[in-house]
Amino acid sequence: MASSTLLRLAYRSGLMGAYHQWANRDTLTVVMFHRVLDPADPRAAGADPDYTVSATLFGEALAFFRQHYNVVDLAAVRAAHVGGPRLPPHALLITFDDGWADSAQVALPALRAAGLPALIFVAADAIDRSEAFFQEALVDAWQAGRLAPEALGAIAAGAGVTLAASALPRTAAALRGLIAALERLPDAERERLLAPHAVALAPPVRQMLTATELRALRDGGVAVGAHGKTHRPLTTVEDLPSELDGARRQLKDCTGEVPDTLSFPHGRFNADVAAAARAHGYALLFTSIVGMNTVRLGRVPGLLARVGFDTALAAGPDGHLDAARVAAYYFRQPALTPDA
Repeated sequence: MASSTLLRLAYRSGLMGAYHQWANRDTLTVVMFHRVLDPADPRAAGADPDYTVSATLFGEALAFFRQHYNVVDLAAVRAAHVGGPRLPPHALLITFDDGWADSAQVALPALRAAGLPALIFVAADAIDRSEAFFQEALVDAWQAGRLAPEALGAIAAGAGVTLAASALPRTAAALRGLIAALERLPDAERERLLAPHAVALAPPVRQMLTATELRALRDGGVAVGAHGKTHRPLTTVEDLPSELDGARRQLKDCTGEVPDTLSFPHGRFNADVAAAARAHGYALLFTSIVGMNTVRLGRVPGLLARVGFDTALAAGPDGHLDAARVAAYYFRQPALTPDA
């Protein structure tokens, strides 16, 4: 309680803001969102809370960014990367991962109302699909109660995981170990395990972006980048060139533009993956390394850190933005140069 009170005093007095203005002038903060849903939305019951914020909290986050940062678009970041005009001080870029339909249905109207640009990274194979990726489909079905404990136990046994499914809470966190085990299986084996539960895993409401919604995002000021073709970690795909080129080709077919930015699916990459991505036309690579990006002599690095935004961090007990806590977290991130 005492620390919360001190944080609020430091924020309301302007001390945090003054520190931010002094310490973070020559940085680019890249914020990472995934899903934005109203709690009354039928999709909210199954959405992973670690990657979902309410529409109200998202709107308050945009107001916070406008107050403390200069929000920039991808074009400005791209230009600063190649020696063009410098970014304004305290620059911030808003990004989304995966390609959820709510990015167009919920986040886009809020961005338009705030007059802010953004960048969305889309897993190309998910476009026009109803279902999410198997990880999210499993979480959704379990949390929403469509997947019986016995069925979850059978999946776990097939994946070699000991799981007392009947005793598990219906939370995403309870499934992390099982999901990791399923990710390690060959595709055919994983599909065999999940196939008997296809009805339970199928969402009752469409989850992913349509091509029409993706174009609406582009036309609404949200640039489109790639998040792989299949959403598999790029460190595990057998044919990396096809994964990288296929994503660009499919996104071009949808938007008419070839993306030159990539967010690594699941945040997983190594030096070989980064080199391959650059060789296949991706100029800016976005990681899940946590931190701000140092802008040296006006140049934006080509490998970029990001800072996630989640409810556990940002929301107070009333569900609204706790600006002091958000400021304390964002303003004190380490300034990195990941590709130095």
